[in-house]
Amino acid sequence: LREANLGEKRYNWKGGITAKRMEHRRSMYMRDARKACFERDDYTCRSCAQRGGKLNAHHVWPFQRWSEWKYEVWNLVTLCKTCHDNWHKAAGGHVKVAIGPFFAT
Repeated sequence: LREANLGEKRYNWKGGITAKRMEHRRSMYMRDARKACFERDDYTCRSCAQRGGKLNAHHVWPFQRWSEWKYEVWNLVTLCKTCHDNWHKAAGGHVKVAIGPFFAT
């Protein structure tokens, strides 16, 4: 069954191209930066202080606009999924910079 849905047979196949943003997110450099961010923040959301669970490494300065900072640990902050979604709603989108009353510590 798996073989029947690989590559060109897959319904959403686009010729073997992967969006650049997805290549960056899945890269070894991003994985290492995310891990370093989580370790620095002790796997705790910096907004609500929830420890563990579904965590995101949020770019304070969005990497779509400041690509040279995308793998910098100082530009990442650990947020739980809920706080990460709220952060982007408050900022008005995924490429806006939001610095405000979001951090507990």
